[in-house]
This record gives sequence, structure tokens and C-alpha cells, in this order.
Amino acid sequence: MPRPIPTRLSPLALLLACALTPACSEPAPAAHAPFDIIPPADGGVEETASASQALSEHQIDGWGLPAGYLSLTYDDGPGEGTLEIARFLATRGVPATFFVNGCHLEGAPPADSNGTGSCIRNESSYPHGFYAELIRLGHRVGNHTQDHAVVTGAPPNTLYQLTENQRTLDAFIEDQVRLFRPPGNGWSDATWELVKDDPYVGTLLGPIYHTVPGPASRPEHDYGCLEQVHMSSAECTDVMLRHVARDGSTHGVVQLHDRRPTSWETRKAVSLTKRLIPALQELGYTFVPLDAIPGVLGPRRFDEEALSVWTHEFGDDVGWDVARSHWGSLRFADLQGDGRLELCGRGNTGVRCVSTYHLGRRAGFTSARTYTAAFSDADGYLPDRYGATLMFGDLDADGDDDICARYRDGVYCVKSLWDSGVGFQQVPVRWTRDFSDGRGWSQERYWGSLRLVDVDGDDRADLCGRSNAGIVCARARRRGGFGPLEGWLDDDFGDDDDSRLRHLSYATTLMFGDIDGDDDADVCMRKPLGIYCAPNLGGRFGATRLWSGRRFSDRDDWRRRRSSWGSLQLVDVDGDGDADVCGRAVTGVVCAFSNGEEFRPYQHLTNVELSNQAGWGADRYGSTMQIGRLNRDAVADVCVRRRRGVWCTHGSSALAAH
Repeated sequence: MPRPIPTRLSPLALLLACALTPACSEPAPAAHAPFDIIPPADGGVEETASASQALSEHQIDGWGLPAGYLSLTYDDGPGEGTLEIARFLATRGVPATFFVNGCHLEGAPPADSNGTGSCIRNESSYPHGFYAELIRLGHRVGNHTQDHAVVTGAPPNTLYQLTENQRTLDAFIEDQVRLFRPPGNGWSDATWELVKDDPYVGTLLGPIYHTVPGPASRPEHDYGCLEQVHMSSAECTDVMLRHVARDGSTHGVVQLHDRRPTSWETRKAVSLTKRLIPALQELGYTFVPLDAIPGVLGPRRFDEEALSVWTHEFGDDVGWDVARSHWGSLRFADLQGDGRLELCGRGNTGVRCVSTYHLGRRAGFTSARTYTAAFSDADGYLPDRYGATLMFGDLDADGDDDICARYRDGVYCVKSLWDSGVGFQQVPVRWTRDFSDGRGWSQERYWGSLRLVDVDGDDRADLCGRSNAGIVCARARRRGGFGPLEGWLDDDFGDDDDSRLRHLSYATTLMFGDIDGDDDADVCMRKPLGIYCAPNLGGRFGATRLWSGRRFSDRDDWRRRRSSWGSLQLVDVDGDGDADVCGRAVTGVVCAFSNGEEFRPYQHLTNVELSNQAGWGADRYGSTMQIGRLNRDAVADVCVRRRRGVWCTHGSSALAAH
């Protein structure tokens, strides 16, 4: 096994460069101006986002990950213990990438006799469906060459070794994230020069190196420990843990093997995994997929390079950092029923909005204006328990979104009057006495869950929320007002069912959307193990179950920060008719796409911009993320508030469902 020459990760340079760009380092704040200041119309971005990817000249070791974040990888499989490892990791909520050799599959061609392959075959060959099972369990498969061939120095079989294996893998990869690691971590300038311009394998992501647990020649590496020193798995675990920071500050790519590198025997590899991974989790480490590494991004993405300020409205410089009832009220809405989204929020003078515009291939936001003086600070909406409940939805089935917010004695609304050319009602009308302080809704774990959503399919937005007993809804009446409270889900999502759900990282994440393609709004909420959902059965919600495969869980680091759990939303990102679940993780924007039966493992749509390391981790910024179609195409776009205003960018064409 050739000894690698470690090279520093180029994506780390991306982060350093990021610190010099406007998106990451903004000018010093100006003095606060009145909220009603109207900035000039701002620029937008090109509507078509790039989605390029290519092999890197230098190996990618994961140094760009935040402290305490690890990406787990396995080499040289599949082997006897691969599925046992994969299933164990799934129970722990740990994603892994298995870098596989095609020579282990049934029907594999004879090993390339003209190259440097060293594939160790055992009596068992594995069916191609083996890869499908790994992916079903929430993992990824990556290219480790067809015959475990060393490609250092660009031997003549290099392109064959990468191409033959990748053709098999592409039949199983769902998310278009195509990863590569060379055997022995062997990489050279000559190899890169050979493959970089190849239209097929030159677009792989990699080569993926490692930082943990150390050089393969050392005992703390599983290759050195299990193969060279012949320690037990328990002894190897102890040795490896001594080289990991006990304070949870180590970061990078972990390289293990799901079979011993020069043998098919795998029991020690299985045992090592079952000891090492729980020990690392107990130390506080978070495991993330490889596309959390800055720069390792598939073609389905938001265009990070085009991220720019679309409006200075809603920025700190014009006073929107004063209260959460201001910045926490930002929402996309279609106020005029024309398919063009507005971005709106509740300022001190009322509800302020900017509209999207399109000029050729460019899009952006117009100047802001106050749409209604209702819900102003002067009217008593400055406290978070009132002002931060601002909601948009079509109450009267006229195609225009109306506006509601909770107050001490109930929920008040103003209706859109665009059809009559007036705009909005200026004086709010009480639509229900329910959800008031006196009826038990003054605590954030309840009022923070209020949503306008059409749960009964009559095209009128109803009002739903999470009470101590479960999900309750008040249906919109044809002549105005909400009807009496009805229990829609009595046996889950309430405090009475699980007292842990009082924590805001669960209680306020209530989401509604059509996750199964039947045109009815279903309900989802984050819990300690991930996102749980219940189908809409007409008049009630059905049984809840885990939809996210333990992603978005507490172990996945979604409990500690409002800027993460506060950004969770159901939105049809890929235009297939099913709502997907997205959020802004510490490492960037992630989305888990619905297939109608579950959310598939999330993938990163950004991993440099909109991450905590790039400066988006404050609650008043990260939790304001909104995803929607700003240019009315099949691709979703993203906007997030920051000090200078609201930053937006378009999604790549690869985001559209095919």
C-alpha cells in the first residue's frame, strides 16, 4: 500500500477567500435609520446558476469542516461485514461513504492484467443490489477504482479503472453526488492532468483524503492497527481515540476499511466500528456527509458564487435587528395572486414588503413599501409572542394571500383587497378568540407553532398550532372568521404525549406541506430522532412516523441553535409535487427530498456560503432563511437576512426533478 503524500485541502482556502468577500465579511454597521426608509431597487443575479464540479488538483482532507465535525468513510469493500456496518451506522444516525471496488461484484470482468490492480477476491461475490441497500440505509457509494488499482503516476489503465467502476455506481446514485478516492490515497500531478479534462470521470468529486485517524503507516490508523500490528478491535479503538481530541475539537475526514485491506476477513472491522463510533459520539462529535466539506458539492445546489444583496430593506442598518418580532417575521408570500413572491416582514410601522422583478435574465427585489399599517409596534405587536407570529395565507380563496397575527385576546387578520385596487385592509379584524393568552397560548412552545394552512382542501387557509394535547386547527369560514378548535392529531406532537417536546427546538418546528403528492397538507415536526410526519386523512391526521431516517436529529446537531432548527421548512424544492424538508445547518443549506414515502438523506445545496463559518450562524440571520420560486420556474431559490439586507441566489437547473 503506497504511502500518501498528504496535501492541504483546497476548500479551506475557499473559506479564507470567503472571509474577504462581501457575502462573508460585511462593512461596519451604519447608524440605524427609520424603518420606513426606502432604499433604491437593488441588483439581482442571473437566473441560470452554474452547477459545475470537477476533480481537484489536491486531495481533500476535510480540514474545512467545523471543529467537532467528522465525515466517515470506508474503503475496499464491499465485504462480508459491509452491510452489518452500514446497518449499525443507520441506527446511530451516522452517514458514511463506502468507497468500493467493482471487482467484488458478481459478473465483474477479470482484473486488469496491464495495470496495478490488487483486488483481493474472496469466494463470495456480491450482487449489484448491494449498492442499492447501502443507499437505502442512508449512505453513499464512491469510486475506489475497479480493481483497487493504484493510479499514482497515471498508469495506462487509469481511465479504465475509474470509468468501469463509475458506470456501475451511476446506476444507483440518487443525488448526483459522485465521489472518488484513489487506492492507497495515491494521487499525483500526472494523474490529475490525465483525468481532469475527461468529460465523464473528470467531473467526479475528490480525490477524498483523510485527517483522522492519521497516516496509514501508524498504529492509530485502522490499516496499521488491524493489518500491521494485529491488535484486537478493542485495543485499536483505544489507540485511535488517543489521537482524537477529548474536547470534541478534531475535524475532518475519517478513513476506515469495511474489510481488511489485504484480506477478505472483516469481523475486526465490524467490531471496531461498533466500538469507535459510539465512543466518538459520546465525546460530542457530529458526523456529516462528505458534501458538508466546503467545495465538495454536487450539481443540485444553490449558486454560491451568485449570492448577493437583493435588497437593503430588512437589514440591521435600517433597524431590523432590534427585535425578534421584526426579523423573526420575515416570510415569502404571494400577496397579489400573480405567482410573483413578495418578501414581507413586520416592522415598527406595519407590514413591509419587497416584490420580485424580472428584467431579461436578471431578477431581484423592488424598493420596499408598507403594505398595511396593521400589526405595528404602536398597536402592541412588539412583543415576540405577538409580532413574531405574523402569517400569510389565502383566507377567502381569492388567490391572494392575506395576513394574520396573534394578539393577547385572539388572532387578528387583514384581507387583501388587490382585486378592488385598494391593497390591504388597514385595520385588523379579530377572526377568533382562540389562541389567546387567556386560553393558554402565551408560551412560545405554543404560539411559536401557529401556521396558516389549508388542511381541509377548500382553498381557504385554516389556522393550526401545537397545543399541549396535540395538533388543533380552526377552519376558515366562508363568510369570514375561524370556526371552533378541532383536534386533528391527539396522540402525538403534544406535551402530554412527550414532555421533551416542550423544548423550542421541537415545539416550534411544526410544518405543513404535501409530502406524499395527494394534494392534501400533511404535518411534520422535529423530534429528538429527526423529522416525524403524519398524513392528512381528511378531517384528521393519521399516525406519525419517522420520515427523515434520523437526519435533523439531536445527534445531527439540530437542537442547540435557533439558527438551525428555526430555519426548518417544508417546500417543494425540485418541482415534483412533493414537499421536501430543508434547513440551514451549521455547514450550510441542506434539503432532504421526498419520494412520497420518506425523506431521502439530506444533501448540501451550499457548504461555503450560508454556513456558520461564513458568518450566518446568528439567530437573527440564519433562522430567517426562506426558500421559494422567485422567478416562477421549476427551480427553487433561497434568501437569508443579514446585516446589510437580504441576500439571495438561484438554484441550479439540476435541482429540477427529472
